[in-house]
Amino acid sequence: MAVTFTILGTLASILGKLIGTSSSWWYIALGVLMVFMALQVWEVYNFIPSTSLTTKKPKKGYIGAFVTKLTLSNKYSTFSKMLKYLMGGAIMLIALYMFYLGF
Repeated sequence: MAVTFTILGTLASILGKLIGTSSSWWYIALGVLMVFMALQVWEVYNFIPSTSLTTKKPKKGYIGAFVTKLTLSNKYSTFSKMLKYLMGGAIMLIALYMFYLGF
C-alpha cells in the first residue's frame, strides 16, 4: 500500500509541476470549461443529455433513492433549488479565479 501511495504522490507532483509552469491559455481553457459547467448546473443550457435519455437501466440503491427523493419531492424542492444555485455559484467562482490566473 505504501508503494501505491508513493507512486500516486509522485505522479501528482509531476502533473502539478506541468500544470503550474504551463501558459496562461491553460487557465483560460479551464475557466471556459467551468463556465459551461456552471451553466449546466443552473440549467441555463444543457450541454450533456440527461442520463434517463442515454441509459435504459433502472437505478437501484439507497443513495439513488435518497437523491431522487430530495430532488423530486415538493417537500424538499426549495432545498434542491438552493443547493443547485449554491453549487453553480461555487463553480462560477472557480471559473472567475481561473480567468484571473489566465490574465
